[in-house]
Amino acid sequence: MSDRLYEVHGQLMDQARSLIKHCTCISGCPACVGPIEEVGLLGKQLALELLGQLEGGAR
Repeated sequence: MSDRLYEVHGQLMDQARSLIKHCTCISGCPACVGPIEEVGLLGKQLALELLGQLEGGAR
């Protein structure tokens, strides 16, 4: 399974970014980054920053 995940890593990251960016919530919700009570008011912003760092600062 890890071989396949490695192969589609970029695709997974792109889909995660798209899901977060296109979610209509303001700060984060269970559908995109998790419940606001758990991720805080900056959940969406922090998740997008983390995705960027995982990709080496791209985007």
